[in-house]
Amino acid sequence: MKITRSSKTSLKCATKKKKQILATIFQEYTRVVNKFIDYFWDHPEIVSKAQLTASMYNTTTIKLQGISQTLDNIMWIVKSITFIEYHPYVFLTFVLIFIWVVWFFWKEYRRPSYKEQSDVERLLKGLKEERNNE
Repeated sequence: MKITRSSKTSLKCATKKKKQILATIFQEYTRVVNKFIDYFWDHPEIVSKAQLTASMYNTTTIKLQGISQTLDNIMWIVKSITFIEYHPYVFLTFVLIFIWVVWFFWKEYRRPSYKEQSDVERLLKGLKEERNNE
C-alpha cells in the first residue's frame, strides 16, 4: 500500500476566511510541536524512536486521535465550503429539495386523519340539518 506523505496545494484562490482558518490550524500545529519539543527537552533519556513511542503512547494517543479527528473535520468543512463556492446551483438545488421535503411532511403531519375528517363532516352535516329543521 502506497502512502502519500506530502501533497502540494495552491492557496491563490483561497478566500480570506479560508486563509484565517489555515492560519489558526498552523498556530495550533506550532503549539503542539513546541509541546513535543519541550517534552523531549525535559526527558533527555529518550534517544530512540522505540523509547519515544513507549513513553508517549499511553499519554498522548487519545489526544493525538482527537487532533487527527479535528483536522479531518476541518478539512471536510473547508472542502464543503469550496464545493459550495464553486457549485452554488447544486447547493441551492439541495436546499430547495430539503425545504420542499420538510414542507411536504409538515403538511402531511398537520392534515387531520380520516377519522377526524369524517367526524368533522358528520358534525357539519348535523349542524346543517338542525338549521334546515328550524
